[in-house]
Amino acid sequence: MQRFDEARQIIQQAQQRNLDGYVLHGDLYALAFLGSDSVAMARQQLWFAGEPEYENFGLSLSSDAEAYSGRLRNAREATKRAVDSAIRADNKESGAVWMAIASQREAAYGFPAEARRLAVEALKLAPTSRAAESEAALAFAMSSDPARAESLAQDLGKRFPLDTQMQSLWVPAIKAQLSRAHAPIPGGEPALGDVFQQLQALSTAADSQCRL
Repeated sequence: MQRFDEARQIIQQAQQRNLDGYVLHGDLYALAFLGSDSVAMARQQLWFAGEPEYENFGLSLSSDAEAYSGRLRNAREATKRAVDSAIRADNKESGAVWMAIASQREAAYGFPAEARRLAVEALKLAPTSRAAESEAALAFAMSSDPARAESLAQDLGKRFPLDTQMQSLWVPAIKAQLSRAHAPIPGGEPALGDVFQQLQALSTAADSQCRL
């Protein structure tokens, strides 16, 4: 609905009632990003930097923003910092998720070998993580590794048969990407911005899994 001012006011009201937390600061960062407000984005990053447990979330947001703007080197550095921060906070699962999301980004930018390497490392970091496995499977599907993508999709489907998000979002998305990889795209390749919009939707789902 793009009612950004109203969303910002609701968040501020929540904070005034001592309902503050990293989720709200992430939302404020997103609103600032959508409004091209670099000052407000920096303000939220300062909050994350002062919260060791949640610093990695802020760094992952920074990585996404840098990648969206085409600054891949900066995005890679922010991802590395996010992963390191998550490990320091004893949250390897989040670190693995940020790494797997970065692998999708590498695939979108046309670096499939690096995408596959990062996806493998993500699975090593958190081998039992549902969120990391989902993200990695999508990355493999995007980086010309259909065998591993299909294997992971089947594993996820079997392990979480009653998980609505898994059965309705992740597994279909992975299989759709696999089908798309083998089909010609009318009018050429999709715009990079469109790819990142699709990844952001799945990234939001991954964030919700990390919070469980």
